[in-house]
Parts: sequence; structure tokens; C-alpha cells
Amino acid sequence: TDEKTLISVLTERTNAQRQLIAKEYQAICGKELKDDLKGDLSGHFKDLMVALVTPPAVFDAKQLKKSM
Repeated sequence: TDEKTLISVLTERTNAQRQLIAKEYQAICGKELKDDLKGDLSGHFKDLMVALVTPPAVFDAKQLKKSM
């Protein structure tokens, strides 16, 4: 995994653009981007990259559930 490219692509885009990237990835590769990120990355970097491609409402709901 090219971490510099991931950082560049995912942090320099709006959330809407990141969601489109994830959708196109699914269409092209036949699997979810977040699942591949989970498999290829580790630690806090993995958590951040997965969070960036997670829809905000889903991310917020998971964080709320985790805090209970």
C-alpha cells in the first residue's frame, strides 16, 4: 500500500468526493475500499483512513455506540 498516495487522495478531498471514490472503487474492484484498507493497514493510520471513507452518519453512529 502506498501510504503517501492514500494520504494525498483521501485528505485532500471533501467527504462527498471520498464517498464517490469509495463507490467507484467498489464498481471497479468488486469490493469495498474500507475492507481493503482494513486488511492492508494497521493501527491509528488504519482507523483514520477507514474513518475517512465511512459515510459521516455511519461513523457518528458507530462512535456513539462505542461510547455507551
